[in-house]
Amino acid sequence: MAEAKTNRVLMLSDVHLCHLNWFGMTSEQRLDKMVRDLNEEFVRDPYDMVLFLGDYSLDFWVCNEGGSYLNEGHISNTANIIQKYFSQLPAPFYMLPGNHEQYAPETWKAITGFDRYYTVPYGEFVFIMLDTFSGNLGPDFHSDGTYEPADVNYIRKVMTENPGKKFFLCAHDFYTHEESEGFKKLLKEPDILGLFAGHTHESRVFWLGEEFGKKCLIRTGNYAYSHAFEGQFASWGWRELKTDVAHRKVFTEYILPETVYTVKGEKRSHERFRRDGIELRY
Repeated sequence: MAEAKTNRVLMLSDVHLCHLNWFGMTSEQRLDKMVRDLNEEFVRDPYDMVLFLGDYSLDFWVCNEGGSYLNEGHISNTANIIQKYFSQLPAPFYMLPGNHEQYAPETWKAITGFDRYYTVPYGEFVFIMLDTFSGNLGPDFHSDGTYEPADVNYIRKVMTENPGKKFFLCAHDFYTHEESEGFKKLLKEPDILGLFAGHTHESRVFWLGEEFGKKCLIRTGNYAYSHAFEGQFASWGWRELKTDVAHRKVFTEYILPETVYTVKGEKRSHERFRRDGIELRY
């Protein structure tokens, strides 16, 4: 169990250790930068843990030549990213699978040490780590993953077993147009404070409508590629979540470290900055 010490958690998604180069860096250079950035962030302002919300690889990639796991004798870049990069982080980390990690549950656990879905208690809060790409696991073909709606029964079970807690739902993505009526009803529960997801390689904040209990869907950005990298929503970074139990609120904001990158042969850069801040009260 992660005990709340600094009341600060970081979330990252879509880091994609693979054979491709993006924005003037090899995959290894980009992941080295990510580790340096996260270690420097810990020195600047310590955090209790990092939640990774999927897509560590292109292990089962359906595009071009396909992914490394099936093409290259079960080479797992998910395993490689843990051994070479996540192992250097200064705080505990937790992982849930993305649409590029279509490992059967037993293989996923052997590689990562985690189940495909589980909970992370954090003081007065519980992060419910959901597997929404649980269809067609362990495929013998290249795949971009098969979406499955959020497991409402599991979420309700966790909430029943943790009375008095507040909950964050985390997944690689939530396809709201495919979610069940039961999920929509569940989101009207006041103890669910918000939803966090990656997958789109953006940092954005979306207020869902009345049918979803007016909850907030918060995107966690990326550390890989984006077709709009130089745009407002797509630069490398992570989402910070700070809890304030005394004032019954949570604040989350996207943090972008100082970065130098290349687009179409042109070198660009930006200083460290923050954006997309939002306060959730309860």
